[in-house]
Amino acid sequence: MAKKKSKPTEPVVQVSDEGKQKALEATLNELTKRYGDGTIIRLGDASNLVVDVIPSGSLTVDIAIGVGGIPRGRITEIYGPESSGKTTLCLHVVAEAQKRGGICAFVDMEHALDPAYAERIGVDIDTLYISQPDTGEQALEITEALVRSGAVDVVVVDSVAALVPRAEIEGEMGDSHVGLQARLMSQALRKLSGAIKQSNTTVLFTNQLREKIGVMFGCFTYQAPVMLADGRRMPIGKLVNQKINAEVLTYNVKTKTFEPKPIKEWFKNGVPINEFDMTDNEIGKIEDEYFTLVLAYPDGSARTKITCTPNHLILTPDDYQMAEDLDLGDTVIARYDKLCLSYDLEQLLIGSILGDGSLRTGGEYTAYFREMHAPTQTDYIIWKSDSFGGLSTGVYTEKRGNVGFRTTPSTTLAAWKSIFYSEDRRYKRFPTHILNTLSPLALAVWYQDDGTRNYQNDSRVNEIALRKTTPEEKEDIRRAFANRFGLQVKVVARGNWTTIRFSGDESDKFEQIIAPYVHPSMIKKLRTNHDLCGTALAELDFHHKFDMDVMPCRIVEIRRQLRNGKHALRYNLEIDGNHNYLVSDVIVHNSPETTSGGRALKFYASVRIDIRRIQSIKQGGEVVGNRTRVRVTKNKVSAPFREGEFDIMFYEHGISKVGEVIDLAAELEIVEKRGAFYRYNDGMLGQGRENSKQFLEENPEIYLEIEDAIRAQYGLPPVATLPTEEAQEE
Repeated sequence: MAKKKSKPTEPVVQVSDEGKQKALEATLNELTKRYGDGTIIRLGDASNLVVDVIPSGSLTVDIAIGVGGIPRGRITEIYGPESSGKTTLCLHVVAEAQKRGGICAFVDMEHALDPAYAERIGVDIDTLYISQPDTGEQALEITEALVRSGAVDVVVVDSVAALVPRAEIEGEMGDSHVGLQARLMSQALRKLSGAIKQSNTTVLFTNQLREKIGVMFGCFTYQAPVMLADGRRMPIGKLVNQKINAEVLTYNVKTKTFEPKPIKEWFKNGVPINEFDMTDNEIGKIEDEYFTLVLAYPDGSARTKITCTPNHLILTPDDYQMAEDLDLGDTVIARYDKLCLSYDLEQLLIGSILGDGSLRTGGEYTAYFREMHAPTQTDYIIWKSDSFGGLSTGVYTEKRGNVGFRTTPSTTLAAWKSIFYSEDRRYKRFPTHILNTLSPLALAVWYQDDGTRNYQNDSRVNEIALRKTTPEEKEDIRRAFANRFGLQVKVVARGNWTTIRFSGDESDKFEQIIAPYVHPSMIKKLRTNHDLCGTALAELDFHHKFDMDVMPCRIVEIRRQLRNGKHALRYNLEIDGNHNYLVSDVIVHNSPETTSGGRALKFYASVRIDIRRIQSIKQGGEVVGNRTRVRVTKNKVSAPFREGEFDIMFYEHGISKVGEVIDLAAELEIVEKRGAFYRYNDGMLGQGRENSKQFLEENPEIYLEIEDAIRAQYGLPPVATLPTEEAQEE
């Protein structure tokens, strides 16, 4: 059979600059004839590309989106958990569009729209078109027809999760319809996207968040140690196989605290344990790949390792990432025991750092304390070492005969190091806030380390030697001694050193303060008050404890291993609340959150808004509203990832616009907040937020003035004046 000859392609001709311009004009004319005016234009001439918006009804959301509202001619997705405020936000957009003469439609796939609540929000229910379709196909066809009509300004589809395909409704219970809804959404959005742009219609989709569960999403081997709320560790396989109702330790990434949370569900090979029915023969055929990440704690104290499937999510300093996306040198977040010092031990440390002790780098994020003295002060060093208890590695003698001790490295001591040492680590600092909180113990230790008795006018006085200081530091030291202890001292320079000098009378007062805290082996440093020496030492509380905290641990080794049979079985948990737990002290996600309808909506949406309920608002014992947080996770019209918070009041007008204005104005210092009082332009708004809200509700002129000031700060246009009925009639 002879091959069909294809039409030869016209060759590209080299032309002059003038010829190029003529060729371009001819091509543009041809495209305009073929596809219509505006097919291709210069960007500078495209005034129609300026983003036209409909206010969202929430000033916070308008600011977060960045252009003053929901963009027209585009798709916006509003997603979040149940009862987070998705429908409320959509109704506010509808109300704002209606105020501006727009026609709106609401595709209520959930069959749950409350007309009374919508009316309280400000929706004109007499002009709002509502449809309650039976299937997902019907809902999307109605949406397409409304969009193509060009007569509707806003279409709300509530919600994607409820868009059940016709085949699923008409099928039998238990039938599998994998990917059917995702394909439906993908096809519909391909048809809708162009029509939405041409008609300049705003289409809002709401979507529910749910947990990804199943074989596709990371798991652990049987032996993975899960930390329970009581501190015990238990293999995840045991927790799952026995379906143990236990509380596990979780991490709240917002409050940065550990919290106990109950297990909600147990999964084995991607299905709930109650549904797991694999035979031994089927288990024997399992083959799966696992990653083992070996992690090093930055203090060098230990290593830990975690073995999981390549796609399991692990918490990093930025966000959760899949194990397979992590490389050598990356860090993940792990639990560790943070050192906490008692007040007396902290003051002992401060006095020692001001004195002869030093803090030295122990690891990437850690430091250790070290102090050396002459052999004649061995008893003093032993007392200090004993006071640090298990933190001290013990007293040792160096080659030159000096005695000293050091502590184990910790992040707590690294924090102290950043306070006391300059950025180039060349010299110690004397922080004002430390000097102003010195205790008699810290002062006594500082003196025992660096102090001495000296002769002045045939009398002995006390002095403390320190490095060369700046004039500002000298003044800080003088002021701290006067304010803290009532001591008048001179801070004088001696070459490369500085001396804190007490006069005769001030020396007597000084020794009375420190003598009870001077170790008996250092009594020689006291001129008088020998009977008080060391009398308060027995009452001091030198202890330390360890509290849980997190730190980044670096990946030092990555192993990949193929497992077979029962060793390849995957185990996972679903945790209430924080949706994470600890395996080998590493914070891991249980199951990622996802939205319904596949990925098509994420692609076609110009704006995606994540909305969450973060707190209930109570009046008496009744919940009357929610504190809500929004985050713009995708934004094609402005910068993404902006956040904001507002109140949703159930029995009032939905989003509390006055509350938003007060919060934003106080944050921008447009409204002055002094304690509980709010003031604007030297006038009192009220005592407390609620009274201030009431004042602004009763004085709309002031409210609008403040709102315009806020809008000006964020580069948004002022509040538009709605046309009057007379103007509309004209």
